[in-house]
Amino acid sequence: MLDTHVVLIAPGLKTWELSESKERTYRKELIYVGDFVKDTLKFSVDEDLLHHWVSTFNEMKDNGIDVPVPVEHTQDPEKRRGTLLGLSVARNDKGVPALFGDIQFKDETAASLATTAQTSIYVPPEFQDGKGRKYKRPIQHVALTDYPVVPGLKEFQVIAASFQERENEVSLKTLIGKLGLKIPEGKEDDDAMLETLIVNEWKVLKSKTPKPEDKKPEDKKPEDKKPAIAAGLISMAKENRRMKLDKLVQDGHITPAVCSKLGEQYCNNERVSLSLSSDSSDGFDEMIEALKENDPLVLAEKTGPQDIMSLSNYRNDKDNNPLLKDAEKRAAEAK
Repeated sequence: MLDTHVVLIAPGLKTWELSESKERTYRKELIYVGDFVKDTLKFSVDEDLLHHWVSTFNEMKDNGIDVPVPVEHTQDPEKRRGTLLGLSVARNDKGVPALFGDIQFKDETAASLATTAQTSIYVPPEFQDGKGRKYKRPIQHVALTDYPVVPGLKEFQVIAASFQERENEVSLKTLIGKLGLKIPEGKEDDDAMLETLIVNEWKVLKSKTPKPEDKKPEDKKPEDKKPAIAAGLISMAKENRRMKLDKLVQDGHITPAVCSKLGEQYCNNERVSLSLSSDSSDGFDEMIEALKENDPLVLAEKTGPQDIMSLSNYRNDKDNNPLLKDAEKRAAEAK
C-alpha cells in the first residue's frame, strides 16, 4: 500500500485521488476476439465490435447511465456488487485483441469475489434510456458468475492505485490561482488551456532544479539519473490517451484498426513514462489534432444492449455495415 496521499487532476473530469481505503478497483478481461458457442448458438466477436462497446459505454456514461456489476445475470438491485468504471481495448496475454473493464466493488465483502468469480457480459439488441435515447448492442451489465460463456479469461487484477471520486475541492482554476498564474481572458473554462498553463509552470520549476551534471561528482547518485513517475499518474495518462483515440473512432476520424495500432504505439508504459518525464512532447497531442481534420465517416453504429444472436450477425450484416457502404460509394464516384 502507498503511504502517501497523491491528488491527480484530469482535464474535463472530476478530481480523483488515490484511495486511502483497501483496494477495491480491479481490471478484468471481459471478452476477446474469437468464435464462441452458447448452448446451440454460435457467435463471433471481432475488433470492431470491441471498439463499438467502448464508444457506446462512453456515450452512456456521458448521459449518466451506470453499468452495474451484479451476481449472475439479473436486474435485481439487491444483487449489485459494483460498477463498471471504464472500458478499453488492448491485447491480452495471448496477443489477441480483448476488451478490458475497470470494476469498482462497493465494499470489501463484494471485493472478495474478485478472488473466485469470473465475468459474463450482457448485451441486449437495443436499450432505450429515460430520455428516449437509443443504444444499439451496448453492454448493459457485467455479471459475476462461475459459468462464463467465454473461456480462458484473465483473472481480476487489482489496479495499483485505486481511484476514488470525490468533490472537486481543488479545481484547475484554484490550482492556477495558488501558483500565481494568469488565465487568458475568455479561457476560464477551457480545461485544455488550464492544463497547459499548469504543465508549463511545472516545466519551468523543473528547469530550475539542479541537473545531475551540475552537481559535484561526489554528490551524484544513481537515482538522480531518472525522475520517478507515480504509477497512478502513468495509469491516468494512458487511460486519457485511450479515451482520445476512442473518441476519434466514435467521431469517424479513424478506423478501429488504426486506433488499435496507435494505442500500441502511444499508450504503453514506456512511451507514457518518457512523455511525462521529458521536457518535449512525443507528438501524441499534435497527432490527435491532425487526425481530427480527417473527413468523418460513420465507422460504427451507436448501439444499445445486445443479445448473443446480434453478436453473430454483426460481422455479416452487409446492409448496415458503414465501412462497406463507404467503400462502395467511393468506388462509384471513381468511375
